[in-house]
Amino acid sequence: MIMGNRFRPEDLPDLPHARQLKAGFPWLTFDGELEPEFRQSVLDEHLRHIRINLCLAVTITLAFAALEAVVLGRELNRIPSMIHMLVMVPLLMLSFAASFSVRRHRLYSPFAFIVATLLGLSVAAIQIIVSLGGTAILFPCLEPESTRQEPRRRPQSEVASIFRATICAT
Repeated sequence: MIMGNRFRPEDLPDLPHARQLKAGFPWLTFDGELEPEFRQSVLDEHLRHIRINLCLAVTITLAFAALEAVVLGRELNRIPSMIHMLVMVPLLMLSFAASFSVRRHRLYSPFAFIVATLLGLSVAAIQIIVSLGGTAILFPCLEPESTRQEPRRRPQSEVASIFRATICAT
């Protein structure tokens, strides 16, 4: 019997799926034409969730851009806002548009990999810009207590102080 299945190997027909079942999955991939078929079916099954998550990502990115404007102030937030609005949001919107493409089964995976890399680099660039501006990290309450250094204090608005206290309290 095959791995708890009720089929005996000799009872299986000579089809690609049956041959793969007999051979097993040594590298956790299918052989030949079965792998692209599997990837297409998985993408089709998850496409609705991918689109919802991309919409949420755009919303969260815009929310963080607005919150950073309040927390960082006008001078320090100029370049991070440009990164949010000119790099991150368009990349997410392109990903959303690509999910509707007729050729999405072939193009979406490499495109998503490139977009995820660029988004990660954008976040790293924002953190570097913020740290060069005198803030150790954007939300100091998220930094472990043992490594926390007292950042240079800038005058903050009352709204920024309340926001920072709210984030640190949660």
